[in-house]
Amino acid sequence: MGDTRRIVILGEDQAHRNFARGLLLGLRYERRDLHEENLPAGGSGQSYVIRKYPEVREEFLRKQRMNRKCALIAFLDLDSGEYSLTGNELCLLIAYCRRNVETWIHALIEDDVVDEETNYKPRQTDLAIATKAGGLLASALIDGNIDDKWPTQLRLFANRVQSFRANCQLRTK
Repeated sequence: MGDTRRIVILGEDQAHRNFARGLLLGLRYERRDLHEENLPAGGSGQSYVIRKYPEVREEFLRKQRMNRKCALIAFLDLDSGEYSLTGNELCLLIAYCRRNVETWIHALIEDDVVDEETNYKPRQTDLAIATKAGGLLASALIDGNIDDKWPTQLRLFANRVQSFRANCQLRTK
């Protein structure tokens, strides 16, 4: 987390990072303030997020103690177990996708009812679609439309994003 970065995105694959980027840009945060933690080649993205999160969170907390405006967004799919990334700081946003983020992407892009048990990953492989879905979520939140047909975890995340926006005073366009 370099000093010039304000919002760090930690996700287990590129779809997570694109979704988060689309969401943040749609909420009018500045592109130059976004920093994506890149995954190392090979290995499990989920394991990397779980292993890397404490280090990134500690850096985030250090910057907050120094009165620097910063935020951390972490994405984790729960498709292979229950994991908990701890923290309740105002500028910390954690997304738990019940199955995988492609479920959320499908729900937003197709405007369709989805369940959190079906694997939508094979249907959503275009990474640009993940960015678009994040933008659609941002538009819905700006308009105050949290859709009842969205998956439970997506609705919970949408509520956390609203709280994040209200409590985390970062520069927007």
